Amino acid sequence: MIAGQKLDKLESLCGKAKVVRVMVNTACSIGHGAAALCANDAVTAEDFQEIQALFNATNGAVDILPEKGFDAFT
Repeated sequence: MIAGQKLDKLESLCGKAKVVRVMVNTACSIGHGAAALCANDAVTAEDFQEIQALFNATNGAVDILPEKGFDAFT
């Protein structure tokens, strides 16, 4: 987990690993927030569905955004 890094930076650190970028808003700290997710090409649809389910269970809302939309999400 590395805060504030884009997918290309994460991929350069992790090699060919599956990488998902997640951004939560501050309301998540009290269980009423949302999370934005985007994944690299190595993440399968099945992998991504599992990740979505985890965040749906803890935050209540998940948005799948292109990475360029992350700054606006917060």
